[in-house]
Amino acid sequence: MLCRHLSSRRVPWRATQVLCSGRCSPSPSAARTPKTIICSYSSDRSRMRQRAAPKPAPSPSPRRRPETMAESRPLGVRPRSPDDFKLTTPHREGFTLDHRIVHRIYSGFLNAASGLHQGQKHWLSEFAKENDIKPQDFYEVALRMADLGPLSQVEHESQSRMLDSASELGHVPATLHIIRTVLYGRSPENLQRSCPRAYARFRTLVAEGRNPDALTLEGKLYALRGERDQAAALFRRAKDVATAAVAHGSTGFQWKNLCQVELAKLQEAVGARQDAYWEYRALADAGDAEACYYLGTLDARMPGTVRLVHEAEARELLTQAAMAGYPAAPTALADLETGMYDQAVADGHKDAAAGHLLDAQEWRNLAAAWKMRDPKNYEVY
Repeated sequence: MLCRHLSSRRVPWRATQVLCSGRCSPSPSAARTPKTIICSYSSDRSRMRQRAAPKPAPSPSPRRRPETMAESRPLGVRPRSPDDFKLTTPHREGFTLDHRIVHRIYSGFLNAASGLHQGQKHWLSEFAKENDIKPQDFYEVALRMADLGPLSQVEHESQSRMLDSASELGHVPATLHIIRTVLYGRSPENLQRSCPRAYARFRTLVAEGRNPDALTLEGKLYALRGERDQAAALFRRAKDVATAAVAHGSTGFQWKNLCQVELAKLQEAVGARQDAYWEYRALADAGDAEACYYLGTLDARMPGTVRLVHEAEARELLTQAAMAGYPAAPTALADLETGMYDQAVADGHKDAAAGHLLDAQEWRNLAAAWKMRDPKNYEVY
């Protein structure tokens, strides 16, 4: 039966057709993004396996051991050229630095942190003052480094130090970014030990109760501990604080979508299927990738007597999430197509069943070749 279904279809697979139907135009800045990976995906199995194969790590020179932060290259030997930063997209609001300035700050910081100011108590503030660097600049350079591709150990350490520097100099978004990174990457009990000074500043923001992003992260912390009622209350409080701020002309709620998605997850956890549906629906209609994924898979996680999202719409939502780079979307699409295949077989629709089967296989192959990160570590916002 399976062989007959496979041999009965000779046209290009539907998943590739949907993804590449004029909505994916290659551009230099889009290189190596999930969207272009999907568009360039081939049904040639050997090429897929070649792409999926891990690249061997470059072996260190036998003449010297790998660099540590204390042995980083001086300013005269730059690990990156200005052109390397051309394709780093300032996609967040307020990111405006030219790529040459980004490179200058990065190289200067690497040099200073690796020994230029060793032994000076206030080297960081003096370095920022001497080079006219604002805390926001450290923050922007650190986040734009993530677009460079694989970073060396020295670069990773420099990136972390730049975020720490921005936080030390009073930049609130940098403090919250550090907390969120640790919160999503490690267990909550390690938070205070991992970044004690940033954590102390975070506690101050939560106690003040005026920053909706800080309240959102505090709610996430309670959710990870299993304290759902307190978490939901904090998420609702964050939304109320943001609403009140908007009434006074402020729009500083960077992680509004994160707050709503986490609140919807809590509603789903307590069985409030309709409430979760409407939270996901509002975000999905606004194009949020994670909400598209959770809305598209809601009926699979919480089956009811009536489907809240039809299969065709679920496929569209999950395709949108996959094109935005959400890592779990290809596997969810494969599961959806498999279910539609089973239903088509039961109904006696052989041609439709063959199409669903091939689409399911394609999505599974793509998910295996993609090797994206775990969803809990995926940076959507």
